[in-house]
Amino acid sequence: MRNKKWVEVRKGADYPAICRQFDISPVLARLIRNREICGQTAIEKYLYGSLSMLADPKNLPDIGEAAGLMADAIDAGAPIRIIGDYDVDGVCATYCLLEGLRHLGAHVDADIPDRKRDGYGVNPRMIEQAVRDGVEVILTCDNGIGAHEAVEAAVRQGLSVIVTDHHEIAAEGLPKADAVIDPKRSDSVFGEREICGAAVAWQVMRYLYQFMGQPEDQLDELLPFVALATVCDVVPLIGDSRIIVREGLIRMKTTDHIGLSALIEACGIERDKISAYHLGFILGPCINACGRMTSAKDALSLLCEEDPDKAVKKAALVRMLNERRKQLTDNGLELAIEAAEKAKEHGDKALVLYVPSCDESVAGIVAGRVKEHFYRPTILLTGEQDGCVKGSGRSVKGYDLFQALNTHAGLFEKFGGHEQAAGLTIRSDRIDELRRALNGEDAPAEEILSEKLSIDMVLPFQMCTAELAEELLRLEPCGMNNRKALFATRHVGIRRARLFGRDRQVLSLDMFDETGQTLAGVVFSDAQEMIGRIRQETGVDIVQDSTDLLSPIRLTIAYALNVNDYAGERSAQAVVRDVLIEG
Repeated sequence: MRNKKWVEVRKGADYPAICRQFDISPVLARLIRNREICGQTAIEKYLYGSLSMLADPKNLPDIGEAAGLMADAIDAGAPIRIIGDYDVDGVCATYCLLEGLRHLGAHVDADIPDRKRDGYGVNPRMIEQAVRDGVEVILTCDNGIGAHEAVEAAVRQGLSVIVTDHHEIAAEGLPKADAVIDPKRSDSVFGEREICGAAVAWQVMRYLYQFMGQPEDQLDELLPFVALATVCDVVPLIGDSRIIVREGLIRMKTTDHIGLSALIEACGIERDKISAYHLGFILGPCINACGRMTSAKDALSLLCEEDPDKAVKKAALVRMLNERRKQLTDNGLELAIEAAEKAKEHGDKALVLYVPSCDESVAGIVAGRVKEHFYRPTILLTGEQDGCVKGSGRSVKGYDLFQALNTHAGLFEKFGGHEQAAGLTIRSDRIDELRRALNGEDAPAEEILSEKLSIDMVLPFQMCTAELAEELLRLEPCGMNNRKALFATRHVGIRRARLFGRDRQVLSLDMFDETGQTLAGVVFSDAQEMIGRIRQETGVDIVQDSTDLLSPIRLTIAYALNVNDYAGERSAQAVVRDVLIEG
């Protein structure tokens, strides 16, 4: 519960008209406008978006060429190989293409690079293997847009190459493939730029089914995997991506997919309560762990499994790998935080950390944790082989990490990514040069490094009803660019506070505002830090001290409003995110 700069979001709109037109409350109308959803069409898509509103795949660049190549290969029985990536998006994209093509009768298989041996994306070694295996068509997903060497190697060997990707186009331009499908191409007229690699793959299959006269609604069963990839790749949950995640979650609750069902059961998730949270923080990390600990092919094997008993065993393995990954992450994080403290002492605004003993497989996770801890763009470099180190970067809002790296592209042996995340390979003797480059004239501004807490509106507790909490569910699924609603209330007192749960890490609060209206509150994370801050500023321990000592304390609280379902009774509950101690 680090101190943040609170900012109340105020957007202008004809709120009475919006309320009448869409039959929503003034609170929900303002929340939608605060998320930059403007105009009748956009609001309608946000509230009632359906698959029929998705961007038309016919507008993807090179889609006609790609469909023609795939259709010819299917008709001729020519071997097609999908080459994906080892993260959740790459695995799900690979699965979507694999299943989509199999249903069309294609002679198709899949390969995924090894994180440590191959690094990111298709490479010449994989092309050579494809040639030895008699493959005639290479189809990439969630990678390939920067794989110039590998694509040229494939073309020289007489293979047809179709690239499907969603990453930014680097300075070298497009690879010389037969078709390059990426909604971020400058000549793209596809309606959505910000979709994940699995969504691109799914849209490609949609067009191919249309092209071959097959009913595309068969592909709807793949939506849970596109939703999983969308959330885990931290794609903005607006527009098409929001519809895909919502529809995917609906289908996931009732899916009879053998592999996915086994994973849901292994993770102990209640089907009817599956949300974007479970995708991003429980199911996704399990799939990611395979690519980090063994091979992403283990995750793909689980998704492809048709035997329920084997699926249960594979799901147990996947979950066990995630537990091992957590331990490696904790070990690497401790060392990375030490390195970050030293970098901050030198005045670095962008953290470039070399932690040789951090396992390469968890570098991205550790970089993300350090970024959250210090609120600085963070690149974590680890290991060394042939004079080079590999790294992963994570950024803060407002700092385009990909563009920062692209500005200094000459420093790298290899790099790629997007605004908030990137991967790179650099010679070990150039690490200090990279640190100086990112902390020179292009260093992130102080304003960017001041973490902001966006408050949607100030409410009295009287308005925090179960009915409002229920209506807020219409904002779901929440995530990047569609955050949960955050409210604030001033002059809040505490009647009682207690710790509960495993290791007593959850804080329960009985609160009241200046009118005497009460509201139950809970702090799920950073409870001890909040208790410590209040103790430091007031001298009172809100858990241990008496009611007499609690009485004078007044707080301004920032909180989300959830529905608390206890013993069949639904009520509003404030999930406290931050507090200000009033003087």
